[in-house]
Amino acid sequence: MNSKELKQELHNIIDNGNDDSLKGFYNVIKDYLNSSENSKMIAESEIDIKLGNIHSQQEVQKIIENWIE
Repeated sequence: MNSKELKQELHNIIDNGNDDSLKGFYNVIKDYLNSSENSKMIAESEIDIKLGNIHSQQEVQKIIENWIE
């Protein structure tokens, strides 16, 4: 199934779904997107750690203190 067909099928599901199925579908999609974004952030963080792009606890505290000022 190509992208156009997938989009059409998803539109059909949405157009014909009842409130409960639409809410469930929405929650599944939102959870997936949030999970994907979290996975991306974790992967980027792991790269930073490997490259040594990290801060000590003291450095983090100073950064936070500057936010407050």
